Amino acid sequence: MKRSEIKVLLVEDDSSQGKAIQEALKRSGFDVRWTTSPDDALTTAQQVDYKLAIIDCLLPKSNGIELAEKLKATLGDELRLILMSGIYKDKSFSKDAIQKTKANAFLTKPLDIEKLLNTIDEIFADQLEADLPLLLDTLTKKDIPTSDRTQAVESCSSVHGFDLPLIYSMIFGS
Repeated sequence: MKRSEIKVLLVEDDSSQGKAIQEALKRSGFDVRWTTSPDDALTTAQQVDYKLAIIDCLLPKSNGIELAEKLKATLGDELRLILMSGIYKDKSFSKDAIQKTKANAFLTKPLDIEKLLNTIDEIFADQLEADLPLLLDTLTKKDIPTSDRTQAVESCSSVHGFDLPLIYSMIFGS
């Protein structure tokens, strides 16, 4: 599965946080729907098969724990959950919340976007396709034309730091 095939439901009532998280997830290739309301989240969950829900624990009219349980009931146990909170930073709260909802992670605010993206990658590690097959395949060929090297590098939707030596060698043909 590619990142673009992972439908993410983001439930965050703080507009600045919501916009930032939504933008970071979109730039990373995820299909994201951001809502500020638990009612909207439940309505859209009946129409879309989300693979991941990222939920703030303190929401208007409801709390994130209750919403997570309702979403799991609607979408099934295949739904992956990440809970987050800036108020409930107590380890016992996060442990209880994870046990109650069977969430995959609990992150505290202010949210580290890089940590969020790494957490998502870990959660879907067994399902995400690697972006580097064409790059690795091209590297194993001898006398690679420049157009093939360029195409291989451009085919990567994201690149990790440990891939840079490989990409440099592709660009310079070494």
